[in-house]
This record gives sequence, C-alpha cells and structure tokens, in this order.
Amino acid sequence: MHIATNIECSNLDNLGLPWQASGYTGTYNRPIRVVGCHAEGEVGDVIVSGVPDVPGRSMSEKLQNFQESTDYLRHLLLNEPRGRASLNLNLLVRPCDPRADMGLIIMCNDSYAFMSGSNVICVTTVLLEIGMLPMTEPQTILTLDTAAGLVTVTAQCQAGKCKSVAFDNVPAFVAKLDFPVDVPGIGIVSVDVAWGGMWYGFVEAGALDLTVSNEHCRKLVALGDRVTKAIQSQFTPVHPDKPEMAGVCTVCITEPVAKESGCLRAKNTVIVPPSRLDRSPCGTATSARMAILYARGQLQVGEPFKHHSIIGTEFIGHIQHAAKVGAFDAIVPNISGRGWITSYKEIVLDATDPYPEGFRRAWLSVPEADHRDIYQAKRRANSDVHLGDVLAVNELGLFRRPSHATRRFYVSLLNGGSEGYVTYHGHQTPTTAMSSITSENFLAVALIINRSRDGPAFVFHHPPDVQPVTNHPEQPVESSDEDGDILLQRLAQPMSRDITATDGGGSKHRHHDGHLMTETGSQVVPWERVAGFPTRDLASILTPARSYHKKLFQLSLDPVHCISYPIHVPENGKWKRHKKSKKAKAPRQSEENLAPHETEPPTPSVVISSESAKDKDGKKDDLDEEKRSSMTMFNLVFILNPKKSEDKELVDALYHNVVKKVNKAYKYSQQHCEFIWKESKRILLAKDRAREDEKSMNALWKELLEMSSLAASVHDIYEAVSRNKIATLHLDTPSGVLTPSVQIPAPFFVSDLPADHDHSQHGLWLTTANSFLSHEQLDDPEFLDKNFALLLLEDEKKVVAELQADRDPTTVSMIEFARLAKPTMSFYQFGQSNVLTASQVRKYAQHFIFWRRAIAIPPLHARDVYMVSPNCDLSRLPRDAAEWQRAFPLAPPLPNFLSELSYAPRPYKTFCPSKPHRPLYLRMLAWLLRGGWVTQLCTFAYVVVWPEILYEVEYDMEAEELAAATAQDNNRNDSQPSPSPPSAAPPTTNQEPTTQDDLDPAAPLPGAGDEPSPKTRVPAPTSTAQHAAEMARLERIAMKAHREAADKATAHARKTPPLPTSRPSVNDSPHLVGLTPHIILDAKKATGKESRYLSAIARRLKDDKVKSAWSVMCKYFDGRCALERIALQEDMKRKETWTLLTAMSEYLLCTRHW
Repeated sequence: MHIATNIECSNLDNLGLPWQASGYTGTYNRPIRVVGCHAEGEVGDVIVSGVPDVPGRSMSEKLQNFQESTDYLRHLLLNEPRGRASLNLNLLVRPCDPRADMGLIIMCNDSYAFMSGSNVICVTTVLLEIGMLPMTEPQTILTLDTAAGLVTVTAQCQAGKCKSVAFDNVPAFVAKLDFPVDVPGIGIVSVDVAWGGMWYGFVEAGALDLTVSNEHCRKLVALGDRVTKAIQSQFTPVHPDKPEMAGVCTVCITEPVAKESGCLRAKNTVIVPPSRLDRSPCGTATSARMAILYARGQLQVGEPFKHHSIIGTEFIGHIQHAAKVGAFDAIVPNISGRGWITSYKEIVLDATDPYPEGFRRAWLSVPEADHRDIYQAKRRANSDVHLGDVLAVNELGLFRRPSHATRRFYVSLLNGGSEGYVTYHGHQTPTTAMSSITSENFLAVALIINRSRDGPAFVFHHPPDVQPVTNHPEQPVESSDEDGDILLQRLAQPMSRDITATDGGGSKHRHHDGHLMTETGSQVVPWERVAGFPTRDLASILTPARSYHKKLFQLSLDPVHCISYPIHVPENGKWKRHKKSKKAKAPRQSEENLAPHETEPPTPSVVISSESAKDKDGKKDDLDEEKRSSMTMFNLVFILNPKKSEDKELVDALYHNVVKKVNKAYKYSQQHCEFIWKESKRILLAKDRAREDEKSMNALWKELLEMSSLAASVHDIYEAVSRNKIATLHLDTPSGVLTPSVQIPAPFFVSDLPADHDHSQHGLWLTTANSFLSHEQLDDPEFLDKNFALLLLEDEKKVVAELQADRDPTTVSMIEFARLAKPTMSFYQFGQSNVLTASQVRKYAQHFIFWRRAIAIPPLHARDVYMVSPNCDLSRLPRDAAEWQRAFPLAPPLPNFLSELSYAPRPYKTFCPSKPHRPLYLRMLAWLLRGGWVTQLCTFAYVVVWPEILYEVEYDMEAEELAAATAQDNNRNDSQPSPSPPSAAPPTTNQEPTTQDDLDPAAPLPGAGDEPSPKTRVPAPTSTAQHAAEMARLERIAMKAHREAADKATAHARKTPPLPTSRPSVNDSPHLVGLTPHIILDAKKATGKESRYLSAIARRLKDDKVKSAWSVMCKYFDGRCALERIALQEDMKRKETWTLLTAMSEYLLCTRHW
C-alpha cells in the first residue's frame, strides 16, 4: 500500500508546528503525520511529515540540538493522551553522512536512544512499504545515519512488502566481564557491561532467583530498575570514540545460552525506562550480548545466534567480522527481524488544549521495601501479575479518584453507596456488580499487632474455628518457585502429626473445642491454629514492613488469600496526634471518613468538663506515653478462599469498601485514645488466662465478645459482610462511642444481560443510564442533578416510621425529604423548591442509598417508553402478583399488565385510561421498576453523512486548495525580483544531487535566509553560464508546477458541481457512485473533515430554529446519550425536543435499547 506523503526535506525550515503558526485561532494547522509500526512486538512509530529538519553537522549534534530546543515535541507525541509509555517514535531527518539515505533520531518515552535495532527495522519497513524510498525486489539495500554511526540495512522484499529486515550494526564490544555490583537488598551481583549501540548491563536471571517468564515479569521490572541504579552509581563506561555516550541506561536480564539443532539460543528481557519491559529481543542488546559471547569464546564469526524476547519473538544474529574500537576488541554484528505497519494517523494540537505537552502518570511503582518483602514472600499487591498486565499497564486509561465531594457523592449515589470504579470503553464508570461474598469464600477476619518489645501477636479472629481448606477444582496446586523461603514452606505444610489427636475410631478430631495433649506431652490450644496454619507464624508474616503502610497488602498461602491495609505508628513513634487550635482547623472532606455515607469529617464523641481536665489529661498522656507506645502497628486481615475466576473482583470489592474503611476507623480510635492497644492487651491477657485454665474456645469467645467492643466489632464485620449486610460497629472508646458502618454495595442494576447460568443477577434493573456516563458528565453536578431522581425501595410510610424512631437532629428534615422525594422529580427540581437546599438533597439521597432504602434512576415520565425487562425474574411472578394486587386493587392483574407492555412499544401514557389516572399509573410504574419487571426503552443516535454531503465537502475542499494555490502563485509573481546581472549573482555552495524534494515549487532557494553552515565552502564567483543554467532549472520547475496546478484545476472543473437535495439519503446520482455513507461516532468530538460534515448538514437545515438546535444537540449524538434525556438537560419541553429531532432525522442513525 502506498500513501501520498513525503519527508519534505527541502521545505522543512518553513514548516511550523500547529501551536507555532501565526494567527492560530483554534483550528488545526499542519498536522504531524505518523505511520505506526512494530518490530517483533516493540512499537516504533515513524514521523513522515509535519516536523522541520534539525540543524547539526553530525547526527549526535542533531540529536543534542533537538533535545535542547524541540524536546516539547517528544512530550507532545509520547505523553498521554497522544502517546503512551511503551511507545517509541522515530523522526526522519536529513542525513549528515553523504553515504546515508536517511537520518534517524530515536525518541523514547523517558529519553533518547543513540541506536535501536527494533526502531531501525520499523523505519526501514515504513520507508519502503509506503514508497518514501524506492523498493527493489527481491532485495533492497539502504543506509541509515544514527547518532551511534552508520547502519547498513538489507531488506528482503516481495510483492511490495518487507518480508524481513537485516542490518549491520555499529561495532559492539565489552567494557567489563563479571563486574561485581553491590545491589541494595540483594547483595553482590556479577554484571557484564557491553556496548551494542547503547550501554547495557547484563545480569543472569538466576542471580536474582528469577526466570525470564510471564509470572516473574513484575519482579523483573522491579529488580531490573534496582540493578540499573546500582550499576550507574558504581561504574560509568565511556565510548572511546564518542565520549558523549557514557553510562549504563538499561539492564538486560538473561537466561543461559543453550545450543539446539546446531544453533545457539537464549532468552532475555530488557528493562526500559520508565520501568517497563521491551517487547522485542532488542537489537542493540542482542549485539552487545554477541560481543560478550565472542569475548568468552562461546560464539564464532558467522555462527548464528537466536535471541528470544519475553513474549516469544525472535531476532537472528551473526558476527560479520572482528573489528577494533579504540583499545577494545570488537565485532560487527548483523541482526535480522521483521516489522509490520499498524496504522496511519495524523496528530494535531488544538490551541485551547490545556495539555500542549501531554501528561504522564507513573505506572504502578514498586514500594521501597526490603528485598525479602519484594520477591521472596509474595506479599506485595498484585504480585501475581502476568506479562500482559505489565506490558499494558501504561496504556490503561487514567484511574483518577474523585477530585471533590460532589463527584464522590454522585459516584457513590450511582453505585449504591460506594466509590468503586471500573473501565468502560476508556471511561470510568461506577461499578454495577460486586462479587458474591459468602462464608465459603470469606473465611475469617483476624486482628494482628506488632510490639516493639514482644514482637507480633495474633490478637483475635472470627469465626473461632476456621478449618483448613483445599484448592478449588479450577485452581490446580502449583509448586512454589520460592524454594528458599522456609517460612512459606512451613506454612504450606499440613498440620503436624504431633498435634493430631485421634478418637477411638482412629479418625482425626479436627473440630475440637477443648485443649488436646500430644504424644510428646505438649498442649494443643484450639485457637492457636487458623485455617490449618499456626497463628504464631501467621502473625510473623502478616506484620509487613512500613513500606506497606496504608497500602493494599496481599499474601497468598495457596489456596488461602489474605488481604489487609496495615497501619503503622507515625514516624515520631507516637500514636496520639497533637491537638490543633480551632483556628487552624478548616472544614474539608477528609479521606479518613469513618463511614462512606458520612459527608462531613467525623469528630470524636469526647465530653471534657473543663480546661483543667484538658491540662491534667495532657500531663498524664506525657507521663504514660512510653508505656502506651509499645504497639508499633496493627493489621486487620481478611482471610479469603476465592475461586480463580472471582479473585480480583472479590479483593477489589472488599478492599475498597470494607478493609480500608474499617482500618481507618481503628486508626482514628487508636490516635485519639489508644483504643486498639488497650483492647488488644485485654484480649491477649484473657487468652493467656484461658490457656492456663484450659478453657474451651466457645466459652472464651463468648467472654471476649462480652468484655471487648474491639472483638465484637471483628465479629460484626464477618457476620454482616459474609451475609451481604451492612456492618454497623460500636467501638466503646474512652472518648465516646464510635459507630462506623461499612458494606459491600449490593448491585441494583446491570447494563447487559447476564449469562443464563448466572441467576444472582436475574431480576435486577436493566439499564445503561448509569454505565454510559463519561468523565465530563460525572464532573458536572448540573448534568447529574437534572438526569436522576430517587426511587424508594420500600414503602414511604415504613421509611418514615424508621426515621421517627431516631432522635437525630436531622430527623425532621429527612422525614420531609422522604415524603417529598418522587421518582418523577429530578434532584434539580427537588433542589429548586424552598423546602430543602441542593446540598441537603444530595446528602440525604446519599444516606438513603447507602442504607439500601433507595436507588437513583432517570426521572419517570408518561411520555417515555417502557417495556418488560428481558432480565426479569419470572420465578417471582406469583408472589409479586399477590403483592401487586394488594398495592393496586383496582389495577389490572400483574400478568395482564405485563402482557400489555410486551406489545409494540408506545409511550406509557397510552396505557392510562384517562389523564387523572396518570399519577396512579406512574406509581404502578415505579413499583414495577423497583422489582426489576420493566425497563425504559431509550433512543440513541449517531450522525450519518450521506454520499451527497461527502461529495460536497470534498469538492469544496478541493476548490479551496486550488484557490489558495492560485493566490500563492500570484503573490509569488508579484514579489518576483527582476533578474540581476551575472556579476550580482550570489555565490553558490556545493549542491547535493537533485531529489524529488527539489521539485517542490514552494521550496526556497538553497541557503536562502539561512545562516551558512560550517560545512559550506564559498567557491569562486560563478560564471554567466552557470547562472543561466540555474535560472533555466528554476524556470523548468516553475513550469512543471504550473502544469500540475492547471491539470488539477481542469480536472476539478470537469467534476459535477454538488447540488443539495431535500433527501440526500436517496440521492443516487452517477457522480456519487462508489461513495458509501460515513457515520460520525461522537459528534461532540468531531474534528477536521467530520467538522465540515456537520457544518454542511447545518447549512441544509431550512428552519432557523432547527439549524440553531443542531449545534446544541450534536453533543448528544454519540450512541451513548439517550435522546429522551435532552429535554431534561436543555430545559426544553419534550414535545418541542422531539419535533426538532424529527426535523433532523434525515441525518441521524438511531438505535433503541435499554
């Protein structure tokens, strides 16, 4: 495939980037054209036009000049939203060496590369396949000029495609063999340092107790970064001929070389900044490794070497011949691989874009913990990430938390009281369904503390008797690759035979409640084993280092999975926070809320009688600080037994909704009154006494739950969460009673039909109203206020009765809210009343939703269309039919009414016998929606551009282009100076052979307006003949350009002028043959040609009112916004809205679903 493009070398100095153009008013100017390509998995896109040439006498100087003056372009193209961390970009420039065909500047996300094998393959593939350089079959030879030196490339070509690309790399050599490097947390590691176009450090994967494989990819990145920093601090290699190329910037982690079928093979992965894995085998690293193998005598000249990447792709190399670089023995390697073009794109920058250089977000970084914590104990979050996760982590959309309280309210409101997120087609949307948590996959909750003197302690767990579990059938047992970790081996072993008691029948007595004596005479305490593991060992490994403070901590003890949110004592060693003056306290929405339904920061329930009491307590605190600071951390651990298919979903649901919030509540109580430490001491003391008295476990647990509100809270958390209920805790602290509440949000809607075997989601409300929300809509309170209403899930009288039993000061206003909240009234309409303010409406709505008394729905309206939900639960029909008859005795029976709704869709008001019946029928509709029996049938639209409009826009663009060319030609003729005598002719410089770029009529005279370069030699004055020849050449170029322009004008004049018709969808004129309709997927984001299409459609709308409404309504034509919501959002009457939409229907492609 060939595309019409060129590098525009002759006119590069006149090209401006979009934001540099004078008079730029917001339209796009001079797009940067890029061809996407990858070589054996590594992406190396190529800029083919739109960027000016870079000055410099050598490629190293050009790279330096580009970095100093034009580095913003790298940020623009490689940062988000236009780029990503795994992207490389190649800028084509004029070569500095006359032997080269093209110059190359290689841009990486974090820096620049002197040379890159995969990028050379990508550039060659693009140059030949799109026709920028001529392709000769079956073999094309060309030379590229890089900062590291000349690279000769040989491409095997067939049928216009590059089948493979081989290149002779710059000489590679070894700087150090077996160089000892002290890596913090690991020790002394033997490293080879070699040059292959870049400086590399090579380390064996075995030295890091790893393999180059999928399951270790996260650890490879973490340890590779650590080794890189250690090499950089201890050794700096310098290229003997290019001193500016100094220092190791990347590390290659390798597997041992093996010989198979007479060929050496090896596997590697290169850790590329910023903390990612190279997808390809890496051409320069392959060259450097071949130099190492040659230096060790393992690889000979001409012997093939196959280098494999972590994703399985392959580069094949061999040594061409030996060489010398300074005092180093070197080789000239030849590397071959394959490249594929992936895309053709134009990159632009709008003058109003707030990110002219893009933005970056660091990927999931590895916390600075000790080495044992990182890769021996499998403790850190997401430790079992596969290769695809590491390769794609930087390509993910931004996972940003809500930035203000209003957004938090709406996310929790639409999500049933929680702030969970999932991605939906590049957008963040509220989570709609949580994993089903039961006593089978949720085993226990345990509290562990660590003490400065006595070490870890397993304080309390619930339920008391947690039995060992076995693997799920879908989770085969795999042997651990961490053979050196004795602690994990010990934990993985079954119960020792010394603590196994047998009854008379010889069966194991596993469900024992009392104490047992072993054959050796030792006592077995029933509460000192949890899920088959000794609590002493669990306490040791469930007290992680400070690096995990307030982070997700995971530990897998197959099949048991532990998650927590560890809390460490502050750096000053004191739990108690210093009290600040009232003036210093500013009201703000704190992240440390005790309960997700609270909208104001929690305040301790402390009643102090006088200032003297404060002083007295303060002095007492100071005296007892040392005694009370023995606890250095606490950790509330949730012990799970998830299936493989539900592991991630279960962890996410528990962590964000329960684990973090409970630990924050515990942290609050510990900071204010040492509650956790005091209660833990009481519980541990009671357990020690029970051990001595050989008290039964059931009796002990009953005593602990009665004496300690901390133990009772652990009990309440497990009992409520495992039953999918709200856990309301009562922490009886010396400062007052704290009552935080947590829950796993119960899903109340689904956006797609669940699988037939998934009965847990049958009967839920089926809608896309919540899942189709974009970032902009979530950030816009007005949008959500107008588009959602509150639907009570229980009878209004019952809700009011519950509220009246509470003596809270806000009860009166909440009762008024419950009475006035109607599913037909949006939050915006509710807030406009004089009864409650908008903030009160939001606060109370969030409260009702958190306590599962209401859900947020689009306001019900009689003009909307409703149908029987495909997700309704027909097994509930008999029971619901009886409830329906009691609630609406005069209404048709429920089966009959559902049958009527199942006919052809029509507005709901047509089912009402008369207008006075509408309020009753709307209450019936709310009842049906509450039970999941009905759903709204919505209309979604895209803009369709018919061939007639496509032809018109193309015709107008071509006419504008010809007019601009004519004006430019006239201006050039008007400003053309009179011919000067030969003696006044300017001196010429040495000219390179004329290329296709010299034929550009708009190109300036060589050297015109430029500073003379250091290479320029000023020869003797030119003769009259030379001047005449030059003038003749310029005249021929001008004549050729004039002929081409005349030909284009003639062809344009022969075209049929566009003629607008009233029905472009049925226009089948001959000049439209071959054109197919174009669909604009998101009209509000239309740019370039699509913007012209929208403008052309607007001109065809005859009614001025419709024409003005077109620009307003276009933003809703994206296939995601229901047209029924336009009236709500734009404060229009529904009838008027549909009249306007009907007038636009010729240019809309509509779909209907829930």
